[in-house]
Amino acid sequence: FFKNVLDTEKQRSVDLHQDIEQQIANLLPFGEFWVNEQKAADHYHVSRTIIRQALSKFAERGLIGKDYRSHWTVGPLTSKMLNDLFIIRSKLEPLALIKAANHLNSKVIHQWLERCHNARDNAKDLDQETIKQLEDDLHVHLLEYSNNTPLLRFIHQSQLALVVNDVFAKPRNTRPFSAAMTEHIMIYEYLLRGAIEPAALALETHIQLSAKRTTQRLKALSIFPMPPLPSWLTRHA
Repeated sequence: FFKNVLDTEKQRSVDLHQDIEQQIANLLPFGEFWVNEQKAADHYHVSRTIIRQALSKFAERGLIGKDYRSHWTVGPLTSKMLNDLFIIRSKLEPLALIKAANHLNSKVIHQWLERCHNARDNAKDLDQETIKQLEDDLHVHLLEYSNNTPLLRFIHQSQLALVVNDVFAKPRNTRPFSAAMTEHIMIYEYLLRGAIEPAALALETHIQLSAKRTTQRLKALSIFPMPPLPSWLTRHA
């Protein structure tokens, strides 16, 4: 009984975090917004403490911040901010890959590679869940094999672009991830051959190319209407 209760509470917490994260990510490119903790607590039927804990985790990842009055703020997501984060990622993620390479096994790499091939063959039918899984395979799960906690923490804080991928895909029924398929495959194939340095260089190049694609998509968003505001967010005048 208690296990079922704990599992249910854990799932509620996951759902809460995912929904808040998605609401915030949807609005990042459209200006600056304030978060009202009490309204968020009322909306999700939880305590302000739970909301504050969730917001604190998002702040650690750079998804939100605080203004000079300690109010939670969302956005704006600018081209300069994205470029700065991609520069950090292009240097740190290859380091983590080199550290991770000795701990990887070919079975796991083959699983990631197979998912990439399937996605490339069905690029027009990719859904958001699949895109997230493919991104996480390369930029999260692979790098976790490095077992370097401080390095992974810095990388995690610079991966804001992974959160906003859905923002670029939803309004236009486009799939920003499809252009990266070949780049992911190349990295995995290098790793399977034991070519660690070329794999790291391929990852660095992939991140640099992703920066250009993401910046172009961000500029394109300016012609689309802003998504509806949830009750707990207010646009900063």
